[in-house]
Amino acid sequence: VPTLGAFKSVLQELVETNHGYLTVAIDSVEALEGLISDAVCIEGKVKSIEDFGGGYGKGYVRSRELMRDIFSDTLILPQTKPMTA
Repeated sequence: VPTLGAFKSVLQELVETNHGYLTVAIDSVEALEGLISDAVCIEGKVKSIEDFGGGYGKGYVRSRELMRDIFSDTLILPQTKPMTA
């Protein structure tokens, strides 16, 4: 089962290792959003993102933070490798 941790590990591996890849593309942002939602639920020990942190949109705020982290990680690639992200 794919997880956000596994996705982030792949990005980190691209940054830290020598490889021949020139491009990284996130084929489905919707699928990534699902991984993020699952991670938020696991982090908050809740069944629904809407219940995270007691509700009131806190799960969506956390989701947005994680999405920003992912995009920041992808911006590191062209700075460290001859890659397009």
